[in-house]
Amino acid sequence: MAGPPFDNFVTWLLSAPAVIAGIGLWLFGWLLLEFIWYRRTKRRYDVDEAKRSLTAFAVVGIAQIAVSALLVPVLGWVWPYRLQTLAMDSVWHWAMAWLITDFVYYWIHRGLHVTGVGWSLHAPHHSIVQLSLLDSLRTSWGEQPVGVFAYGIPLVLLGVPPWIAGGFYLFVALYQFAVHTEINWTLGPLDAVIYTPAAHRSHHSTLRSEADRNYGGFFLVFDRIFGTWTPTTSSYRPDAYGLPSAHQASSLFDAVFGEMAEFARGLKQQRGLQAWVRFILTRKD
Repeated sequence: MAGPPFDNFVTWLLSAPAVIAGIGLWLFGWLLLEFIWYRRTKRRYDVDEAKRSLTAFAVVGIAQIAVSALLVPVLGWVWPYRLQTLAMDSVWHWAMAWLITDFVYYWIHRGLHVTGVGWSLHAPHHSIVQLSLLDSLRTSWGEQPVGVFAYGIPLVLLGVPPWIAGGFYLFVALYQFAVHTEINWTLGPLDAVIYTPAAHRSHHSTLRSEADRNYGGFFLVFDRIFGTWTPTTSSYRPDAYGLPSAHQASSLFDAVFGEMAEFARGLKQQRGLQAWVRFILTRKD
């Protein structure tokens, strides 16, 4: 199936006004819906927390998106070394590419939780103490650029064309935006196979027994297969959102860089290659 040049996905995206307009409508529509929902239910909305998340996105998020865009051509360089080629000329190829995408997303997300270096990158996102659409924008300083390699390269090597890998990543990011909310929206019977806000609310709990579960991006199939699925009701909410209680951030700077600084200090204390590798691959708390 024809697509934009492998190393030009970002340029193609920016030159597609219908896609840009659709993304804008998706984001604005959900924000408007959430605003109306809070007004009607009279629930408390932490404006200060949302401001902190927007500040983190403005200072850190936009910069890392730009860096990630500069790294996209790497996927085109890897493409000649793919293990297979998905021609994308049938619905089955699209379904296979989508499952491969979700499979890779699941393992990358799980790796960010269970490894020391992964958690140091991912922790800023879990520092939010309110689950809202704007708070979903709080990301780490290095997670997205690393994602180009950890997420994009495996997909390309498994045969997903780079421009499609980029498109799937964008779709997952937009869908994940919609599940970071207190709104109790569901998909009915499809809740059994597709991620919903209730599943993600559990994932943002301060308890690791809840937070280190439900890793899926869109489908729940791999959480079910690999034993990390925790079923929830549509109205479920954990006792509290955020980092484990001993690691709650005291400032926005600490939220974005605190875990990475602690990881760097711990790594410096290790002696020998074996200790380094063990520390990098094992999350301590």
